[in-house]
Amino acid sequence: MEDPSILSDLLILLLAPVIGIAIIVAMYLPWIIVEIWKEFHKGQKDDSDLAKIGPELWFLSLGISTSVFFFGLLVMGYVTHNPTRNAWTDLGFIAFGTSGILVIVYCFRARHELFDGGLRYGKMFGRGGVALWSEVVRLEYRKHFQSFRLETRDGRKISLS
Repeated sequence: MEDPSILSDLLILLLAPVIGIAIIVAMYLPWIIVEIWKEFHKGQKDDSDLAKIGPELWFLSLGISTSVFFFGLLVMGYVTHNPTRNAWTDLGFIAFGTSGILVIVYCFRARHELFDGGLRYGKMFGRGGVALWSEVVRLEYRKHFQSFRLETRDGRKISLS
């Protein structure tokens, strides 16, 4: 019967480089995604795209790379049997990895589209809606968030970033 420590050392030797490479790729992922996107969509913009508002591509790639990086560190802590790993470090990696997932969800859900009579908006959680320009009673620019905030007569608050 083989010694279990030899098997775990072998597992570490096999998986640690793979996880390390995944973490390095995650750090360069924002740049890679933006460059591939630019090459793929070169010269394909039309007038209908000008009316669509949503998060920038780099924001999506930031969410992906954050999730991959922190969940990769979490897995690496389990694979290498790191003695400094405990429940608090695991919770920290899970929290930061989850924040990356929330950024990804925001990028796909918070899309807005302008049309002649108003704005069709999306929210991260819940349903989006339509706000007509005649319903808007207040518009303010929030410098700290670099976003606009619309308020309608019925009390809806719409944030556009």
